[in-house]
Amino acid sequence: MNEGDKIGAYQLGELLGRGGMASVFRAYHEADGTPVALKVLHPRVASQEALVEGFSFEIRTAAALNHPRITAIYDHGILTEHETMDREEEAGIPWLAMELVDGGTLTSLRGRVSWTELRSVVLDVLEALAHAHAHGLVHRDIKPGNVLLDKQTRRVKLTDFGLVLSSHDMETASGRGTAVIGTPTYMAPEQIRGEPRSYGPWTDLYAVGIMTWGLACGTVPFVGELLDLFQQHLGGELPAFRPRRTMPAALVDWIETMVAIDPHERFQCAADAAQALRSLPELAMIEAVQQAPVASFEDATQTTIELATRTLQPQAIESLSLLDAGSQPVLRSDRPRNRKGHLPLVCARTAFPEDWREGRRTRVHLHGAGLALFSLRTSGVVGRERAQDHLWSTLGAVVRERTCRFVLVEGASGSGKSMLARWLGVRSSELGLARWMSIDHPATGGDGDGIASFLARLLRIDGLDRVAAVEAVREQLGHWRVSSLEDAVGLVQLAMPVDAAEMTTGLFAHFANARERWTLVTRLLAAIADDRPLVLWFDELHLDTECLSLAENLLATLHDVPLLIIGTVSSEDVPRETPIAERLDAIAAHPASARLELESLDAGGMVAMIRDLLGLDIALATALEQRCGGNPQFAVQLVAGWVERGLLEPSDSGFKLRDGAEIAIPKNMLSLWRQRLESVVVGRRESSLFALEVGATLGVEVQREEWEDVQALEDVQPCPNLMSELQRRRLIMFSHDGQRWSFAHALFHAAVLDHAERAGRRVRWANAAVDVLPDGRQSIARRARLLVAADRTEEALRPLASAILGETMLEEYGRAEQLFEIRAAILQDFEVDPRGSHALGTEVCQHFLLRNVDRYAAIRSYGAGLIARAERWGEWEYAARLILDLGLSTNDWVECKPLLERSLAIAREHRLPLVSYILNKMCYLSGRAGLLDEAVRYGRQAIYEAERQGDLLGVGSAYQNLGEVSLHKGNHGRARFYTEEARDRFEQVGSHSGLAAAYHVDAELERHLGNHQAAEKAYLEAAARYRSCGSSNHYYADLNVALLRCETRRFPEARAMLEPLRKRLEDHSSRSLVPWIRLCLTTCLAHERRWSELADELGAVDVLLRERKLYEKDAALVASICTELCLDAGEAPLARKAWRIAQSQLDFLGLPTAFAAVSARIDSLPQ
Repeated sequence: MNEGDKIGAYQLGELLGRGGMASVFRAYHEADGTPVALKVLHPRVASQEALVEGFSFEIRTAAALNHPRITAIYDHGILTEHETMDREEEAGIPWLAMELVDGGTLTSLRGRVSWTELRSVVLDVLEALAHAHAHGLVHRDIKPGNVLLDKQTRRVKLTDFGLVLSSHDMETASGRGTAVIGTPTYMAPEQIRGEPRSYGPWTDLYAVGIMTWGLACGTVPFVGELLDLFQQHLGGELPAFRPRRTMPAALVDWIETMVAIDPHERFQCAADAAQALRSLPELAMIEAVQQAPVASFEDATQTTIELATRTLQPQAIESLSLLDAGSQPVLRSDRPRNRKGHLPLVCARTAFPEDWREGRRTRVHLHGAGLALFSLRTSGVVGRERAQDHLWSTLGAVVRERTCRFVLVEGASGSGKSMLARWLGVRSSELGLARWMSIDHPATGGDGDGIASFLARLLRIDGLDRVAAVEAVREQLGHWRVSSLEDAVGLVQLAMPVDAAEMTTGLFAHFANARERWTLVTRLLAAIADDRPLVLWFDELHLDTECLSLAENLLATLHDVPLLIIGTVSSEDVPRETPIAERLDAIAAHPASARLELESLDAGGMVAMIRDLLGLDIALATALEQRCGGNPQFAVQLVAGWVERGLLEPSDSGFKLRDGAEIAIPKNMLSLWRQRLESVVVGRRESSLFALEVGATLGVEVQREEWEDVQALEDVQPCPNLMSELQRRRLIMFSHDGQRWSFAHALFHAAVLDHAERAGRRVRWANAAVDVLPDGRQSIARRARLLVAADRTEEALRPLASAILGETMLEEYGRAEQLFEIRAAILQDFEVDPRGSHALGTEVCQHFLLRNVDRYAAIRSYGAGLIARAERWGEWEYAARLILDLGLSTNDWVECKPLLERSLAIAREHRLPLVSYILNKMCYLSGRAGLLDEAVRYGRQAIYEAERQGDLLGVGSAYQNLGEVSLHKGNHGRARFYTEEARDRFEQVGSHSGLAAAYHVDAELERHLGNHQAAEKAYLEAAARYRSCGSSNHYYADLNVALLRCETRRFPEARAMLEPLRKRLEDHSSRSLVPWIRLCLTTCLAHERRWSELADELGAVDVLLRERKLYEKDAALVASICTELCLDAGEAPLARKAWRIAQSQLDFLGLPTAFAAVSARIDSLPQ
């Protein structure tokens, strides 16, 4: 290209610079003379697909950012044959027009800036990075050459986003062995190691620290040949700080923190680094050091490189100490300090600003330019100031009061709910006020997939094998102060769910119920929020009952955690008086919640938003607003369709519709997306759409392996050109590793499915997808939906019913309800005999969706009829479960036993996977009834059946039951053996609640043996494990600790536990423990000689125990201790009152001679 050539709407001027990939020219917009910088790839680079894609990614990334400290993007395109004339090799080369910053780069200022100038420059860079980081982008090539100086304002702008990495890329990148990319002089240790999962804002901050040193001293701290330079970065030993101008001594501490080897020791966000820089004390200054003039140079180590790590292995990497100690960075305690011995700097974070309004840059629209950027740009929130004020003030309360709040944002589809939530997350992150995360509903059919995907992204384990994932999560948890192997295994199980039968590593976690899962996730989020307030956004909250359950748990439990939960809900998708609507109403009614309803955007806001994105003619923008009903996304997608179909042309007042084109408003959003699909496929063969339709059939997010398997099965040829075009238009997105791709919008996904349906191909693709999809609990919902799409509806109904019953047995009611809704939706379009099998299945599922108390009452009302129908239809699984439920509804073992035996007989005859479960119930209940030999027989049968089925959890439960039975029989040796066997099985399957129960039995055993210290330790361990599961059983363990302290006469310690426990349980579902707590407290009152209070309390407790028919040997023990304390103090009336409680307990339990010594002392009292 030469000066004077025309490219697009621009006339080339002089060459400004030439790099390894592109040349940059000064150019002028022909219509208005606006100067721009025009970047054109070299022909040899344009012939390499990967490099062209990298250039396209730079365009997409920069276009999505809008900040005064980042160079603006105006336009992009490709060179046409007409523009290249006789230079055929240049045709098709991409180009980019961007803001011209005419003052050179920071390279020219090294060693030539004052402290005030240096601080101003670095703060500008940090401001730009804060904006990019808040959008989930890491620049990876921060250096003076990529920071442009505006000679008019003396401000700087960040440029060259060619190496940027998105958060999604970092979350899914492969491990060690990926390319080393960046400029060696400024590369962070994690870049040198090629560890993209370790990248984050701190990676860019490291480069800013090196750059700051160079600006102050005239030369960077680390110099040398490539490998030697890398070794210096990894060693962390900074030379003496010798600035060319006088600088604050504290600047060394600031740089030291920026360039710490361990990423966790650096500032975690640009706002923190900026706040620390602004706050540097200037009391002590380092005087300037006179040295030789600074040379302006660029050697190989200051040029961007891409180096595959395999070219450094093995000798080079060994020389860099990359293979030591598991290849982990050196921790702070081991790395050298700076020459003054200072530790990295810690500073206060930015105070929360009352006003959220920002100095947002108004986009410059050049005449006739920018159409290609429309789909890449993101609009700001316009016309929603009241809603923004509400969210900002709520976040302020969360930050200042360190409390949890919830905001439910409701509105029609396309009204801007997501844009509003994203704005708050980005703005708060940009200012360093909060970390933000989103949980999206992927619409793949699996309830809870959004949480699994969220955790995989958060923990950065997507694509790792099980062992590597657990190790990575365990290390990450250590930084959040939740260091626990069990928690790491549990989180990996939630992020990468597999069934126990599929596990070969033993790294598996079994969750007894949904509460246990949510407790683990809640604990993780609380730890993250404790480090920095957290904004957690649930998008389309109403679509995923698992997300809704997690949100409810967070709101109910995290009272003193700085967490703002935002749930966005499409109001038209939630009919009133439905279970989901009722749950959302309950959330909104919570004292810490608020409801924010978005109405249609006003006319001024709509017009402003549309013109900001593209620069439409004001008359066209106004007409568009009038026809879009105040729905901003409808307007945006409609304009995108016009752009794609070439319906817009420039005019003096902005883009307008071409002559003859009309504003044809589709009936709805789906129709609009159909138009966009048609604009892409026009002129293509119909078969080119097959691969896209297959992907849509599999879901919104598509796993490449599944996708290719279905294509192979149906002999579908992929169409790379179509997929590339869809990606260019941002209609689909590929992951960094290429192992998955996704539809950018759920409605585009729906439009593709609709196209397949109209063409009569959807059944074909769904049939193939069913054959490819694996069986198992994790994919039951997806299989059901695919079976329906394949016109195999009947095949979906029975497995769904079985899955619903299975989930209710695990107390996974959220998943069960989701599956029930799927089944109910299927039945709406299916003719059902009201007395037939499918109708029966619906009634049975509805019954088991009731919670225990209601369900047991219901089964006694209508159970016989349901059981008879199940037996008549030969639905033996229904029959066995219903009969079992009827038996469990009674506390009378005599009534219960024949029903459980009947259920067991059906399960055995029809080989149902219920046998060991029923036997374990029989073992437990017969033991409770005092029939210990019978319990042993059932327990041994349960072990045999569970072992035969490979059910380790069932084996563990049976051993657990036998341990308790043996303890009651007084066979302590056998009890210990059984408990150890139970613990071994629970550890193998990762059952936290099972392990907690095993420790509880251990404690009971040690207490029976008189080993009080060991017993208390085991009780405390059991309580901690129960808490980690979210189980209320921890109250029982806590009470047993207090009881043990009473037994060992440590009454002040017992009271310290009992009083808080009583207060917590007064209004709790476990309030049945309160009489036992009050009984224990009577010993404390006796010890403290508070006789009047004791007299009242003994009378009240006696009445409570008799009325509620509560009898335990430990109650007699506590009452006898109180009796002894009263006797020792000479309080005979109170002693008799206490002994009356003990005696009634012993008489009921058939132990009239227990505590004979105390009884004798009572008998010896004068009448």
